[in-house]
Amino acid sequence: MKRLLRPLYGIYQWLILAPVLLVSTLFFGTLAIVMVPLAGPRFARYYSGLIWARVVAWATPVRVRVVGREHIDPDQSYVIVSNHLSHYDVLTLYGWLEIDFKWVMKKELKKLPMIGYACHKLDHIFIDRANRAAAIASLNEARQNLSAGTSILFFPEGT
Repeated sequence: MKRLLRPLYGIYQWLILAPVLLVSTLFFGTLAIVMVPLAGPRFARYYSGLIWARVVAWATPVRVRVVGREHIDPDQSYVIVSNHLSHYDVLTLYGWLEIDFKWVMKKELKKLPMIGYACHKLDHIFIDRANRAAAIASLNEARQNLSAGTSILFFPEGT
């Protein structure tokens, strides 16, 4: 049965999922940018990411079950370290972790149209991986800007 469904899912990915991903990313990215001056980056970061992730996960379709979320204190800041095995990591963290966090991302992502600008407006942290001193300075500055309840997220693979 799986053999028969695999080609159909490939068609579904291109005809349904890819347009949903593209349109929802553009929509929620734009919404986040517009929300920053109205509600602040924390509100915009949390809600636009949460709804975007759940819309895309619904369209995939993927089901997520979180165990242990009751141990997270929403008023505390955490350092979140995650393996970046697929793009579902991003969906899961945004859509189901249910805490505010800032990504630590390579500075090259700042050049991506729309996404780079939105991440900048949402106060995510860009790191120059080729310059160790600049990377450490960026992290120290980020540490000073973290408030109670805002966490920081790393994908440590690669450099």
